[in-house]
Amino acid sequence: MKYLHVGLGKTGTTFLQNEVFPQITRILNLNYIEKKDFFQILLPTNNKLKKIIHSYNFINFDNHKFNEKEYFLSVENLCGKFFNPLFWKKSAKINKKIFGKDTTIIITLSEPLDFMSSIYCHSIQAYFFQKEKDFFLNHVNSLKFLKNKKKYNFLDLELFDFKYLIKLYLDNFDKVIIIKKEDIKNKDVLSKIFNEPIIKNIFFSNKIYNKSYSNVSIKLSFLIEKFLNLFKLSLSKTDTFARSLNKLLISNKFLKKFFNKLSIELRWRFFIQNRFDRMFSFKKYYVSEKKVLDHIQKDIIFYRKLKSGYITNDYLNKI
Repeated sequence: MKYLHVGLGKTGTTFLQNEVFPQITRILNLNYIEKKDFFQILLPTNNKLKKIIHSYNFINFDNHKFNEKEYFLSVENLCGKFFNPLFWKKSAKINKKIFGKDTTIIITLSEPLDFMSSIYCHSIQAYFFQKEKDFFLNHVNSLKFLKNKKKYNFLDLELFDFKYLIKLYLDNFDKVIIIKKEDIKNKDVLSKIFNEPIIKNIFFSNKIYNKSYSNVSIKLSFLIEKFLNLFKLSLSKTDTFARSLNKLLISNKFLKKFFNKLSIELRWRFFIQNRFDRMFSFKKYYVSEKKVLDHIQKDIIFYRKLKSGYITNDYLNKI
């Protein structure tokens, strides 16, 4: 059996990769391939523009197929870089070429507003400071942005459609599994999907992975970025400086430890997630842009009707 989790990201992916999938893989007696090992087996493209769309954009796929047998692999960016709908269709075809139609695809989804908000927050965490209206673009402007900027910090709102994503994989692969974010810890659901009663006995920790920014943190980040810009600086530049501190050639062990610690503490994302947001009551950030809220209404209805498990075209057409 071959299982491939292609995304979407921001759906509890890190928790799945660290706690859920490895345990399920052992029960299924499969080879769990970690992302870092996968990138050694199949080297990504070096073309920067192509890499924005998908890690693998080969001209000739014959020599770039993934020949591992009986495995479980989770690489959330395989659905398309930054999980952008603009790249979903091409990515699905590339994945089919690499992994084969007989691979069982796993797609994880979260509530549409939660997903949109998490993606936008992730962009801010990566120091792309755009207003919501400039991040969520229609299809024409998405193509223009990609062509002119050659960057991935945008989302094609017009193409965002969970049903469209699932249909792409049903058209390219024999079996498709959907796992909703609220079910990633549901042992009964997981046991039913993978047809293994023993999965009900797996253990999950209470560790929090990749905590998002709070509503206040987003506003503060914009404020600090604007202030730094007055001096031709940015949070991205201060982060680069902070990361350079742990690369200093220092022989004194005490000083080396001090600068390594300083290197972490001076990073804005670390400060927000591990210092600032712990001092105040955490209020999750939600996107408020009207065009986003209007567009996702049909996806909200679809998501509520959708159930985790194997998906067929007949089932999809009934939702």
